[in-house]
Amino acid sequence: MYEHAVFFFASALAMIPIAELAAYRDIPVFGWLSNEESLDDKNKLQTLVRSIAPLSSIGNPLPLPTKSPAQ
Repeated sequence: MYEHAVFFFASALAMIPIAELAAYRDIPVFGWLSNEESLDDKNKLQTLVRSIAPLSSIGNPLPLPTKSPAQ
């Protein structure tokens, strides 16, 4: 059972050392969003949890319709 957890909402570059240290100490880190590819390595950062998928796993957005459908 964990006695500590880290909730982190700063930039992805600041998240890197926090996530590495937390993984070393086996402390879960909850982050919101990160677009840094080095944070995608789950072998290295086993305790990093993101509430939104990393940007590298989000595909291209669907195109929005330019005209409204006829009624």
